Amino acid sequence: MLAPVYRAAVIADPRLAGTVIEPIDEGGPDSEMCYAFPSWWKSDKTSPHEVRVRLGDTARILALFERATEEFPVSYGIIASRVGLELSALTPELLYAFGFAHELGHIRRMLDLGEKAYKKQLRADLRQLPVRNTTPSDLMDRSSVQRRYVDKHWEWYSKEYGVQTVEELSILQQHAYRNSTTEREADEFAASVIQIGTDLLG
Repeated sequence: MLAPVYRAAVIADPRLAGTVIEPIDEGGPDSEMCYAFPSWWKSDKTSPHEVRVRLGDTARILALFERATEEFPVSYGIIASRVGLELSALTPELLYAFGFAHELGHIRRMLDLGEKAYKKQLRADLRQLPVRNTTPSDLMDRSSVQRRYVDKHWEWYSKEYGVQTVEELSILQQHAYRNSTTEREADEFAASVIQIGTDLLG
């Protein structure tokens, strides 16, 4: 399912052919579906960047993507608009492919900017979120450090953003996160790859 996405991404940017694709352990947390792993996180910084992706039990993977659209409708609504679809038309198969292409988009930007500039942009993006340095999934995870911080300081967040529930705050968080420079650029690359290189749009 992901092979045509990878081929299309490499056609779009031949530098991505040097990216190592590593499977994620099936026993890992459900939130770990696919992520970029830059070389600068490794002891050998001259090694290739990686994309780590969950493979194997396709039915379970697709079910997790389907659940994610229900938990984060704003984020996935933005993704749908970027591939020219309504949210209801996003299939789990398309989301799986899009997520993989999105992480390749991050690798592409890492290659463009290098470690220092990429980290600078990422830090700036995360600081501009309503809940700083927090992904939407971390915000909605009741056990996360970020969520516990929000719960502890809820009165401030409620007043500052005019929200009554964490779910309302999550809507703002999803908008800001998905439209940050780092995420938007990766989304746009993924959308171009999906539009050109696969038959998932029908």
